[in-house]
Amino acid sequence: MMRRAFLVLLLICLGCSAQSPPADVAQLVERHVRAQYSLPPGVKVILGPLRASDFANYDALTVTFASPNKKQEFEFLLSRDHKTLVRLTKMDLTSDPYAEIMKKIDVSGRPTRGNRDAKVTVVNYDDFECPFCSRMHETLFPGLFKEYGNQVLFIYKDYPLEEIHPWAVHAAVNANCLGAQNGDAYWDYADYLHGNQHAISAEKGRDGQNAELDKLAAALKDLETRIPKDLNWVLRIDGHTDIRPISTGNFRSNWELSSSRAISVVKFLISKGVSPGRLVAAGFGEYQPLSSGGSDGDLRRNRRIELKLTEK
Repeated sequence: MMRRAFLVLLLICLGCSAQSPPADVAQLVERHVRAQYSLPPGVKVILGPLRASDFANYDALTVTFASPNKKQEFEFLLSRDHKTLVRLTKMDLTSDPYAEIMKKIDVSGRPTRGNRDAKVTVVNYDDFECPFCSRMHETLFPGLFKEYGNQVLFIYKDYPLEEIHPWAVHAAVNANCLGAQNGDAYWDYADYLHGNQHAISAEKGRDGQNAELDKLAAALKDLETRIPKDLNWVLRIDGHTDIRPISTGNFRSNWELSSSRAISVVKFLISKGVSPGRLVAAGFGEYQPLSSGGSDGDLRRNRRIELKLTEK
């Protein structure tokens, strides 16, 4: 009899420690939470049972935001006088927060640029057809890379938005195939694509754009076998910039920037098997424009690479 009474008392105590907030308090909590987080009517607010917390005079309360496709749980503290609701964010000070984030990012097998033992790692999610990604790439390479290359490790992961960038996936596949053979070839290809997006996008249709990515190196390798050996030819890669002046620690002028663009293409072609003796890199700065205007379209058109077959 004594044992049965003890079990009943234990169940009553457990029920008290896990009770739900009173109905009027639950309504107040929902009202304030909806206002604070601007929740639309379609999102349900579900309050869990009150639980003991680590804070005096406060109970722990889990609040769930539930929509038809998603549920999210948030932890709060509710004062026992039911006058104060506190949003709780718990941090474990014994762990490295950045290390925990990096554990969630799989970079195994990805090509790297920079110091593998660097204390700083930059992981960039890249889309070869995205104009904003190209701006980021121009900032990183050779900009930050030249200045901080020994202190930073750069890693690119694929994030092609196929719905709006039709050739981005094909470009990523090509880049990864190159990277599997040679990490430097991946970066040469990335440099080339980010510097010449407009030329590839100008091709008609997805098939045409994908073919443009593949045909350049293959055509040059075939050309080497067809031209008579006694003909002393070279392929001149001309780099061009727009009219905007540049003066940074990495590029003192547009001459240096245009030359760097041409050199990146030369390195890419060499990585695809083209003979280095058949390639010449030249920089023309902003002095050979295709368009004389200053609109975004004009500037983009003048930032380009041109290929010319000529004699030595």
